[in-house]
Amino acid sequence: MAGLGAGPSAASGPDVMQREDIKFEIMGVDDDKVQHLVLKQLMTKHGYNYTQCTSSEACLELLAKRKAESGIEAFPAVVLMDIMMPGISGLDCTRKIRDLYDNSPLPIIMVTTMDAEEGMCEGIEAGCNDYITKPFQQDALLSRIRVQINLLQRIKLKQGSHPQP
Repeated sequence: MAGLGAGPSAASGPDVMQREDIKFEIMGVDDDKVQHLVLKQLMTKHGYNYTQCTSSEACLELLAKRKAESGIEAFPAVVLMDIMMPGISGLDCTRKIRDLYDNSPLPIIMVTTMDAEEGMCEGIEAGCNDYITKPFQQDALLSRIRVQINLLQRIKLKQGSHPQP
């Protein structure tokens, strides 16, 4: 399982270390199986590892397990979070992640069909880093992922921690 590593075109600039031998992990949290197929195909095509969680509960369990076993360094590079899911919503899941792992700069991008204006405000207030509506343009989503990975690498570099597989 790759945590924070470098994927193709994932980072740029002299302050950010690029490692072509390590792939970034993108975690998708969505109850829609078709959405996971689309995201897995897109992420794999662009050199990312893709981890699927079909519910907020599964996401929270996986993050807790990884933290217990290896610390927050084992977290994915980016989480793509749907807002509207049965059980715990993506908004509530994002709030829980921010509450439980407040020392983690884990980027969360909301990917949802909700009304752009309303959903974006709710998502940002819940703690997401960015927002995109479905259906999304693939290049727009990939650009958002690259920006979040670049920012995360810069934070890690400033903290003295280098990307680890």
